[in-house]
Amino acid sequence: MFKLVVTMRKRDDLTNEEFVQYYEDRHLPFLKNTIPAISGTSRTHYRNFPLLNDPFLQTFLDGRGVVSNPDFDCMTEVIYQDRESANAYFKSFFSPENLEKIKQDESNFVKLDSIRFHVVDCIKSTRTV
Repeated sequence: MFKLVVTMRKRDDLTNEEFVQYYEDRHLPFLKNTIPAISGTSRTHYRNFPLLNDPFLQTFLDGRGVVSNPDFDCMTEVIYQDRESANAYFKSFFSPENLEKIKQDESNFVKLDSIRFHVVDCIKSTRTV
């Protein structure tokens, strides 16, 4: 498994609902149409949107830390079956003919200078907690 985490901030002129709607209804279909599926590869794509006022957060106010607003409006997780699959996808993503179109679409809902990329190691515990 190979996992990429991308964090981003929405444009200031958009509500959270507009941001989510554009991402789901416009950007993801745009990417699917722009970057062809690569035979023999698969990926899972999660979009995580912070719930800043969720009452469950009060559970953590026990002195060990603070509940704070994150520096992102969305944390996207993209999980590939392996590094080679990710490389194949991003070779197409970063091609000159695609990258400018992708940046243009992202600018419709994201602050481009807020985008951060993280490659992470996933460890799944087999023990019960």
